[in-house]
Amino acid sequence: MTTYRIPVEETFSWQPPVLAIQNDPPGVPAKGDRYIVDTSPTGDWVGHAKSIAWYDGSSWQFDVPSEGWIAYVIGLHNYYKYDGTNWVISLTSGSSGSSGTSGSAGSAGSSGTSGSAGTSGSSGIDGSSGSSGSAGTSGSAGTSGSSGSAGTSGSAGTSGSEGSSGSSGSSGSSGTSAFVNYDSDLMAIIVTI
Repeated sequence: MTTYRIPVEETFSWQPPVLAIQNDPPGVPAKGDRYIVDTSPTGDWVGHAKSIAWYDGSSWQFDVPSEGWIAYVIGLHNYYKYDGTNWVISLTSGSSGSSGTSGSAGSAGSSGTSGSAGTSGSSGIDGSSGSSGSAGTSGSAGTSGSSGSAGTSGSAGTSGSEGSSGSSGSSGSSGTSAFVNYDSDLMAIIVTI
């Protein structure tokens, strides 16, 4: 029985990500681990410098790169391209755009004017005095006149209307960011701007 790898990854320019670039095989690899073998390999990797080593669960397998192959190296956070002789940094993530400037604050509205004070009501009229008793024995005191009714209070003046507030300045737009990511399911680089 023959075992096949589907898809045939060694024919693709864009390779699935590798964990690191190193000379020594890891002590306890997991099935599917992938590495770029550096220039002075040791152990099971001797004789496979610059190849992509992948662990099939029981032994190391090696893909000899073709010029133009690109792989994302997880441990180095960068894309590397095989130029026919060496693996060199190929793509890097773009820096974030600068933030937009904030808009200026709106000015405050002017205050409304105060209403005028109401006028006071007029005073009530005093009642007339009682007449004095006749001389000799004191007569009874005359009755006091009734008090005048109080004048009505003036109505209060109306308050001025409140001034409106100035409008706020608008915020500046945000700068753009660029992000590059490798999607291993699609075997494609995704660039988000």
